[in-house]
Amino acid sequence: MLLSLDDFRIKPENFDPTKIENITRIACGLFYLPHAAGKFVAFGVLNPPIVKFFAAAGLSPPEV
Repeated sequence: MLLSLDDFRIKPENFDPTKIENITRIACGLFYLPHAAGKFVAFGVLNPPIVKFFAAAGLSPPEV
């Protein structure tokens, strides 16, 4: 199946809350929201478990 430009256009049927695909998309977004919001709560304060995870991977936080 090839993609076309029509696949990327905003269509009214993509916003129909009675379709199970759209309900699933909204539910997944709601579950992801706390994860994404947690990244912006501290505004620059590094979370120690996350720093430890990246340090174990060989990465270090950048200097300001």
